[in-house]
Amino acid sequence: MRDLLNKVANGEMTPEEAEAALRSVRATSTGEAQTPGAAQASDTEPATEPVRRIVVRGSAVRLVVIGDPGVDTAIADGPHRVSHVGDTLTVHSDLQAGEYEAQAPRSVFTTWLNNVNRAGSTLHVRVNPELPLEVLNVAGSLELSGVHATTSVGVEAGSAKLHDGAGTLALSVASGSADVEWQFTGDCSVSVDLGSARLNALPGSDVAIKAEATLGLATIRLADGTTIKATPEGHPPVSAGAGAGRLAAATRMGSLVVTVY
Repeated sequence: MRDLLNKVANGEMTPEEAEAALRSVRATSTGEAQTPGAAQASDTEPATEPVRRIVVRGSAVRLVVIGDPGVDTAIADGPHRVSHVGDTLTVHSDLQAGEYEAQAPRSVFTTWLNNVNRAGSTLHVRVNPELPLEVLNVAGSLELSGVHATTSVGVEAGSAKLHDGAGTLALSVASGSADVEWQFTGDCSVSVDLGSARLNALPGSDVAIKAEATLGLATIRLADGTTIKATPEGHPPVSAGAGAGRLAAATRMGSLVVTVY
């Protein structure tokens, strides 16, 4: 049982595969034969939908997400648990020790203290770079690289570094900071509240950029050295590439710098 649960937690086996293995072991140990009726009931169970979207949730951890073409969906290493609902595979950071581990009874305070001591652990997640990705990290740090599908990132009370990425990006930073090097295409957006962000639109980007600031500062820097400071009244769009897509960048009570190469 422990071995199966560890394999599920490490992403080596799906919950469904573990359940089937456990049934097989129990049947072998008890000498029970599966009845035709039981086989038919198993055959009628709904099949799990193929994974078409990856979600990663981190809290109080150092979260590292890397696009890896050799991964079918996602593989995680570190304190985590996995759920598969519909076509979405979700990896959650989990600082709990695990219900299957034998432990002496603990008070609420002792349990909280144990989780605080484990905060700051590193969770590595390798994902298929062509699957749409959603990442949220709270009170921790995030490093994201090598993804090319539609990507949505939320950072709350933490920091983020996004690099070697391409495609449509939606980024939200609240009370934190972000350092982004991205090939922007499609309909992209960046919002910063009580924080800061530095965006580098890499060569190959194809968006029209508009920036705005409310009680903050937003600046666009062009390759020729021209600097455009955004105002509440707005400014003419600045093109990176042909400007086929759109990058809407906004800050409220924060700072934002967009550099176009």
